[in-house]
Amino acid sequence: MTIFHILPVLCSLASDEFLDPKLFDKDSPLLWSNSNKFHPIIRLYNPENSLIQEEYCISLCVQPSAAQAIPGMSVVSSTFESIDKDSNVQKKIIPWQDTLMPGFDDVIGTAGQEKGSRKDSLILVASLIDKAPNLGGLCRTSQIFGVSTLVVGNLRVTTDKIFQTLSVTAEKWLPIIEVPVSDLASYLQAMRHKGYTLVGVEQTARSQCLTKYQFQERTLLLLGHERTGIPVELIQLLDVCVEIPQQGIIRSLNVHVSGALLVWEYRRQRLLAQSTK
Repeated sequence: MTIFHILPVLCSLASDEFLDPKLFDKDSPLLWSNSNKFHPIIRLYNPENSLIQEEYCISLCVQPSAAQAIPGMSVVSSTFESIDKDSNVQKKIIPWQDTLMPGFDDVIGTAGQEKGSRKDSLILVASLIDKAPNLGGLCRTSQIFGVSTLVVGNLRVTTDKIFQTLSVTAEKWLPIIEVPVSDLASYLQAMRHKGYTLVGVEQTARSQCLTKYQFQERTLLLLGHERTGIPVELIQLLDVCVEIPQQGIIRSLNVHVSGALLVWEYRRQRLLAQSTK
């Protein structure tokens, strides 16, 4: 229960990432069972004296050859052993596991420092967006794809329960600043003076197709309001507007989806540029 419920809860993982405590009832045949009648989630071996047995059992995804190399360890059958070794199965990745550090304590320390020191130069401006679900989703997307700063109209949204449900704690690791709509024009002009290319995500008479646009390394992405898009006075301040090619009959995508597509395309181009160096 500690591994499958308590620790995930303490780490603020989403509810679908840990098991319900009811499954850990000792009388639950779905979780703990040695009977052939059930196919338990976790097989329980030596339930009463597991710590004093001379031989230990190993199950789940360990290959027999690996287990047999350990003295005193016997291999028991499991529901996973029937899966062909060449089959494709789901795998939950931990981005920092292979790239940042070897230990959990180092993870927390590095992640805390990372919040104020991103190497990439993509700023996502969402000040015109006012719906907490969209902002929460954008926060999560931004953190996953390495956005350097997320800009919102009011920082109080980060305490909203709906926002936090969608962000899944991403606001703890992502730099977020507040720029009210009334200050947005001056903020955009200031960022241009700092060398950023101002890109609006909008359908306009002169917008460029996303599939043909090449992002500059120092890019600011401005997202529009959920219903009205980017105001015309702000469009005049932008260097370019980029639109996503569509094939359906619905006029536009959800703003979170649009932002995610632009952020990913920026990241894809940066990864491609790095791989060719």
